Amino acid sequence: MPSTKKPDVQKYLDFIEKTLKPDYAKALSYIDRILNERAEYEVLLVAITKIKESNPDPLQMKVDLGCGTFVNADAERNDRVIVKLMDGLFAELTLDRAIPFVEKQISLLGERAEARNRVASQIRAHMDLVLSTISELQNL
Repeated sequence: MPSTKKPDVQKYLDFIEKTLKPDYAKALSYIDRILNERAEYEVLLVAITKIKESNPDPLQMKVDLGCGTFVNADAERNDRVIVKLMDGLFAELTLDRAIPFVEKQISLLGERAEARNRVASQIRAHMDLVLSTISELQNL
């Protein structure tokens, strides 16, 4: 006569805790980093647009040193900005060249965030499926 023993659900719970939850947390963290970087480019685009519109000479601004600390700064040249190309690589661009570059970066980062969001949703759905399976196994 076959055994009617309930399957051991611990391996499924371990899979959720050791694999799916950390993967989900990494995906959410990556999305957060992408969205923060995108927000920085959006702020840069606004700043470039304002500089082009007003064309101040010299350019006076408050510069964030980090941790909410700002200092007043005067820039003798207001026709160029330094933009981040990728991790640790920066370039000095004219305002006219910087605008399309920044707009493209904003678009690419948005696409990257959407793709990672789809991955996070798949992981979350997988977690829900495993939890549903556990629930059904416990009801056997």
